[in-house]
Amino acid sequence: MNTYSDSASNNNHLIYAIDDDLLLGDIFSYVGEATGFDVEIVPSGKVLKNKLRKKRPDLLVMDIVMPNMDGIELINWFAEVECKLPVVLMSGYDSSYLNAAAKLAAAQKINVVGSLQKPIAIETLEKLFRKLKLELLTESSLVSYS
Repeated sequence: MNTYSDSASNNNHLIYAIDDDLLLGDIFSYVGEATGFDVEIVPSGKVLKNKLRKKRPDLLVMDIVMPNMDGIELINWFAEVECKLPVVLMSGYDSSYLNAAAKLAAAQKINVVGSLQKPIAIETLEKLFRKLKLELLTESSLVSYS
């Protein structure tokens, strides 16, 4: 099992957004900043593997369909390294594809905390990020005071 270093050092939680669509990455950065997250855009699964060796984010948001290493391969790799990070799955393909990926992830005990169907409305993304931020803050406070 790999070990990962601590997450973002400032007060914001860190999201790695894994997607080969750079425009969508800009949207993630904008909405993340507005909701108290630092967002790092990760263009591929291969780059993600390298980044996770250096710094652990608080949340992964990943596209299912990407060139070279797709989300299904990443889900399998997460299971292999026993990754417990919360994951949001997203896809521009038919919703049945996203549902199948979520079922695979659940079967492999991947911590899927949400899904997004592309195209993504900014309001939808903002609502999801605010919900996840609240959950992360609640989780942190429970750990701090237990």
